[in-house]
Amino acid sequence: MANEKSRRMNFQKELLKEGKKKCYICFQIKKIEEFGYRLESCKDCMPKSLFERRSNHSLITRIRIKLGAAKHNVLKKCPERKLEFNITEQDILNLWENQNHKCYYSNIELNYNHNDPNCFSIDRKNSEIGYIKDNICLTATWINTFKMGIPFDKFIWICRKIAENTKNIQINYNISESS
Repeated sequence: MANEKSRRMNFQKELLKEGKKKCYICFQIKKIEEFGYRLESCKDCMPKSLFERRSNHSLITRIRIKLGAAKHNVLKKCPERKLEFNITEQDILNLWENQNHKCYYSNIELNYNHNDPNCFSIDRKNSEIGYIKDNICLTATWINTFKMGIPFDKFIWICRKIAENTKNIQINYNISESS
């Protein structure tokens, strides 16, 4: 086995000398320029690989990713605002269960597939306050994007205005079919 490993290492070294590399996804030998910055997969395979990895995360992994992004937003993007961050994985799991996997605002079924607009997102009801237990809820990513930093009351007011002004428009759309 050690001999096999040594043979593979020598093969890879020879390829590198020639300015080539073997993609670990498609197993094709290509020029180094055709690889991403990590040199693991070629540029053709990299988006597919990333898509698959992001699509296959478990709920707890997705929660960890979302918490990391939220913490980054508070601590790195706007440190001057000194927003509080004291939520945990368990807090998010509790919300997931208490909200019955439904969006806080729309009652649409949530999931944890990164590539789906109905993937859950951690929203601060009041964007002036940090990520604390009483200020967060789970929403569909697209709804959280729409809400952005709008205060809760104003967001609800806008949604009601849209509903009032569009009640006579016929639609044939089901959000669950769009995913």
